[in-house]
Amino acid sequence: MKKILLSLFIIYGLTTSAFSQQNNEVFVSKAEFYTSNNCGYVNIIFNDLVTVNEILIKSINGKKVPEFPRYINNSGKIYEQVKVVNRKLYESIVKILETETPVSINSGYKEINYEITKFSILKKSKSSLKAFAEVTFDGSLSVECKVFEGKNGSWISWPARKEGNSWVKLVFLRKKYKEKIEKILLKRYADIKSEAYNGWE
Repeated sequence: MKKILLSLFIIYGLTTSAFSQQNNEVFVSKAEFYTSNNCGYVNIIFNDLVTVNEILIKSINGKKVPEFPRYINNSGKIYEQVKVVNRKLYESIVKILETETPVSINSGYKEINYEITKFSILKKSKSSLKAFAEVTFDGSLSVECKVFEGKNGSWISWPARKEGNSWVKLVFLRKKYKEKIEKILLKRYADIKSEAYNGWE
């Protein structure tokens, strides 16, 4: 009987541990407000893992809402580079914007689940840009990235904006976490390229 109870306890413990890891929700661990060119902005760190800078604070119908980094091409089409796809997370951000109170939660970081939710190869691309991808963190926060290829191999580029002759990074990830994600993205690109080379589409 004791052995049975012990086995059940171990199974329960493992199940609970796995469940808690999978439900490590995305939350705002830090928010810093500032003003630039008479516009309000906020830099947000999620789970002490993912940093998104230059989030514009807009006022719509008297309510403050975030406008995350986006890219507008020459024809005026808008491409969202960062999206909050979880209502609870979005509402928590709006609440922070309404109070304009800086947030700083020193909880230590713990990796959150992520998945590649978009991967689009540019088949006829003659430039170094070869693919667009999207990584979604715990079904809550989506970040677009790009795959480039040059003489030194392939690499991942995260959202950034051009300023003069240089680029200003808008999204940062903790180094080891970033390396793990980029390894998966580059493998996906290599696999798709290999399949195309062998006649598969």
